[in-house]
Amino acid sequence: MATQSNPYADFHRQCVEASQSWSEQLGDSLRWLDDARSEGRSLFAGLELPTRKTEAWRYTPIAPIVQGDILRLRTTESADAPQGIAGDFYTLTFHNGQLGASNTDDSALEVIPFSSADAAGQALIKEYLGKTFDAAKHPFAALNAGTLQDGALIRVKKDSKALKPLQIVHTADVSGEAASSYNRVLVVVESGAKLELLETYVDTHERKVFQNTVTEVFLAANSTMTHYALNCEGANQIHTGCVFVEQHGGSHYEQHAFATGGALKRRDINVKLLGQLASCKLNGVYLAGGREHVDFHTTIEHVAPHCVSEETYKGIINGKGKAVFNGRVHIHRDAQQSSAAMNNNNLLLTNTAEVNTKPELEIYADDVKCAHGATVGQLDDMALFYFQSRGITRSDAHRMLSRAFVESVMAEMEIETAHAYVLELAERFYNEGAQEATA
Repeated sequence: MATQSNPYADFHRQCVEASQSWSEQLGDSLRWLDDARSEGRSLFAGLELPTRKTEAWRYTPIAPIVQGDILRLRTTESADAPQGIAGDFYTLTFHNGQLGASNTDDSALEVIPFSSADAAGQALIKEYLGKTFDAAKHPFAALNAGTLQDGALIRVKKDSKALKPLQIVHTADVSGEAASSYNRVLVVVESGAKLELLETYVDTHERKVFQNTVTEVFLAANSTMTHYALNCEGANQIHTGCVFVEQHGGSHYEQHAFATGGALKRRDINVKLLGQLASCKLNGVYLAGGREHVDFHTTIEHVAPHCVSEETYKGIINGKGKAVFNGRVHIHRDAQQSSAAMNNNNLLLTNTAEVNTKPELEIYADDVKCAHGATVGQLDDMALFYFQSRGITRSDAHRMLSRAFVESVMAEMEIETAHAYVLELAERFYNEGAQEATA
């Protein structure tokens, strides 16, 4: 009797084989990373791909990845690739997973491609690379490690600040077959230093692209980083991205996330507050329509005492879109005098839209101040009637209420061009929602 193949197991095996093959094709300038790649590949080979029985992936099936025919790399450059946000930034581009030239010329800032790192740069990269996370708990981060190609080390020197924000644009070719890229960003902010970083994902074309990215951040004592993570890929795109942050005493990390829907978009944000008086703030907005799927998983570990975390995510889901939010705050036994607040609010514009939200608090210290909450609702008919009674059309009222629901979170983006960029994308989403509601 013929045995039925398991597409997940088949895809897993193909990933291992592809990562081995890609590793053998790399140039000599990246051979010094062979051990890291081999370790990542070995870890991934020992893991199973997540299924609906995997609690952290219960509401996010990875069928679009497994069935996506995406296991090929592209190395060509294209002049008509989508661009990032226009503005007064230093810019660095990952195109098809290949790192381009940067225009950084700042005494406070070092941007070192892995492929051109000298002995000192290689030593610094090895000191930090892969140290923020346990790859065995993150299968796609392990896959990223096993397929590690080029990457970027960003270092901000002690007690200094770059003159401009740095934007990293993640993009790919606009034509050809489906493909994948595995970008890696390593950020080291030394004590007392400050950095504003934008990571912009802008594959808006029809061709399917799988982006599997890892960003690691080390914040030394009293350093500050504001991180904009703008996932603006098109409806066909697949994205799995992990951000791992380690914070030491008195440091502050702030992330402003924005995600439009894709075939599958999964973002894992993990923050460890390791030193006293460290603080973090996570803000996020997600918009999913059609049959798009967006999943945000956040984890904040309060390891040291006297630390503060604040987290606010809001989502609007339209059509047959789906969203997932899972936020976890873990207060360790020694993390006395911790303060943590988490809030997730969702607006469903249709009866076929779906959201699964799960805020979690896990507390082992007895002197803490913690709160969490989640809401799921629809537009208020009374509010819509109130607008219409004053001469505002139902579609305009629909659009205005949608905008008001999330704008308080997006308005905290201090870089005006970034805020304007996401406002424009959000406005298209509101218009589509208003048209569907009044059709």
